[in-house]
Amino acid sequence: SRSAEVYETSTETLFVGRQDAMQRHALVPIAQFLQDRAKDQKVDLLELGCGTGRFHTFLRDNLPPDANTIALDLSPFYLEHAKRNDRRWRRLRATGGEAVKPATFIHAAAESVPLPSESQDIVVMVYLLHECPSDARRVLAAEAARLLRPGGCVWLRIPFSSGTGLH
Repeated sequence: SRSAEVYETSTETLFVGRQDAMQRHALVPIAQFLQDRAKDQKVDLLELGCGTGRFHTFLRDNLPPDANTIALDLSPFYLEHAKRNDRRWRRLRATGGEAVKPATFIHAAAESVPLPSESQDIVVMVYLLHECPSDARRVLAAEAARLLRPGGCVWLRIPFSSGTGLH
């Protein structure tokens, strides 16, 4: 629980104040992917290894308001922090007394996501692969592919690289 409480400050310090900017690079290809879709087409997004959920709020800022988003993490402590970030984000986005729907949160391993195959338009992994051994990376990539609808978008971000977006 202590790790979840200090994570955002720790990573901002580690990355010399560039943590948010590094993560936001993923928003550009996701926005480009969304531009190619019909405006009335519903968007389902899954973030694997959501951590504190801070980046999930950045994602939600850049998705259509009716998008369905799922934040998944193995740590119940990080997931609880992500839920708090989501509540704060929704309070800030509420207009005219109209509530903003919450993200869905799943406590599970990213190697075995309890969702149907081909159920997501976008699958995002920011720093998750950095935390895993190479064998687990292969399993995570296969799981992301299983979850992705045909023509969907996978975004992988590894620290100290420019990121890898796959369509």
